[in-house]
Amino acid sequence: MKKIYFIVFFLGSIHLHSQIVLDSMTREPIQFAHITDEKGQGTTTNEVGKFSIDYFVESNNIEFSHLAYRKKNIKKNNLSKKDTIWLSPYIISLEEVFVRGETAKDIIIKAIKSIPQNIISNPFNLYGFYRESVQEDGKGAMLTEVSFMTYNEGDNNPQGYQAEIIQGRRT
Repeated sequence: MKKIYFIVFFLGSIHLHSQIVLDSMTREPIQFAHITDEKGQGTTTNEVGKFSIDYFVESNNIEFSHLAYRKKNIKKNNLSKKDTIWLSPYIISLEEVFVRGETAKDIIIKAIKSIPQNIISNPFNLYGFYRESVQEDGKGAMLTEVSFMTYNEGDNNPQGYQAEIIQGRRT
């Protein structure tokens, strides 16, 4: 029985393939680089600069960006041939910046005056993703992931709010 689990796990790990995003000068992994497709959907690299190409099933072009690096666009069929994506550092010189403080009272007065402008009066959709993990004795006990969409009619109307679960899983 242990051999069967090992074989299934081994075959499953062969299918998983991830790329890595590295700094072209230091050769260090780039954490939390943004990776998006032409529809604006995307992911980020993890703490060691890795991401999975499996996320971009229906994409043609993939853009890699990070605040400290030059953007890079790669066609998806070329991406599957590369394990490493190299980003070049991008240095931005800033002019002198002046910082002025405001009292808490001034901030509250401004916030109260801005309430009419900040209330959304038009209907809108909001898409989101929720992940919850539970650990027992330092080991993963449960993982719940849900992608959802909400619809709000606006005008601060609690009856005009709807939510829909698009996809969910629990392990």
